[in-house]
Amino acid sequence: MRASGGILSGLLLLLTACTGSHPPFRVMTSQYKVHYGDTLESIAWRYGLNYQEVAAWNRLKPPYHLVPGQRIALNPPVGYKPPRAPAVRRANKRTSRRPQPVVTRPPVKKIPVVPPKTVVAPPMAPASPETWLWPIKGKVVRHFSPGDRGIDILGQFGGPVVAVAQGKVVYSGDALKGYGQLIIIKHSDALLSAYAHNRLRLVTQGMLVNRGQKIAEIGRAQNGQPLLHFEIREGGMPVNPLNFLPH
Repeated sequence: MRASGGILSGLLLLLTACTGSHPPFRVMTSQYKVHYGDTLESIAWRYGLNYQEVAAWNRLKPPYHLVPGQRIALNPPVGYKPPRAPAVRRANKRTSRRPQPVVTRPPVKKIPVVPPKTVVAPPMAPASPETWLWPIKGKVVRHFSPGDRGIDILGQFGGPVVAVAQGKVVYSGDALKGYGQLIIIKHSDALLSAYAHNRLRLVTQGMLVNRGQKIAEIGRAQNGQPLLHFEIREGGMPVNPLNFLPH
């Protein structure tokens, strides 16, 4: 699906090619006009915002259904205050001074209990998050830096691109300038991963994917190299993918 001219012209935040440096995030407009194929997560991704905050500013509720032509505020409204975490209700320590009636019950006859056979449960997986997979097999040719929001991994043209962890596809398209055929997966309320410069996208918006599932095929960057540009956003901000990928 090709992006319309309206989508590209509406991107006031200019994103350069992923094989070059990216300018700092700057929200140049107070609103964004929704186009076909846009999702709340992809709009927030464009402007380096937290999609949950954008949802709150616009009073949107999950699953964040957007309509082409809808206006999305990119800044908090005047007087906006972030919602507070719900207060923990504490037990009332005051006790009644009125004497409580004493209830006597007849003694209960004890019945011998035969202990059940001991069953050894299988070892449980650790509570920590599962180890993420590498999206492709290859050499990192560009590392994360303030000017580069992700990493470039050199691969084989047409090779498989897999989901690094279980999640939900929140964007699959080519409307974000500089990313080519792009897939964004949400792994938690805070963590999103992105896979850019694909030759072929094999998943669509709304699909649930498993860790290691093939989601695309490796394409070429603007310089002609067969590679994958991979990013992770935490709370809307780019973070170093190497902090999540196995060493």
